[in-house]
Amino acid sequence: MPGTQGPLNALLDLRQMPVANAELGPLAGLRLAVKDIGSVGGAPFGLSLLGPSGSDVALIRLGRRILDAARKV
Repeated sequence: MPGTQGPLNALLDLRQMPVANAELGPLAGLRLAVKDIGSVGGAPFGLSLLGPSGSDVALIRLGRRILDAARKV
């Protein structure tokens, strides 16, 4: 998917989002953090967090905490 390179997919092209209507949050002024995690049975899955305007850093920190906790399981 174009524009998804980097540790936090910071340059995600919203028009290329794999989830239908996922672009509506950011277009409404909400913040979206997306991270691809892996695949199950060949199907990709990831983490998507949506928050209010100004919550960019908090979303990244929360995503990091979730990913770190998932690695411990």
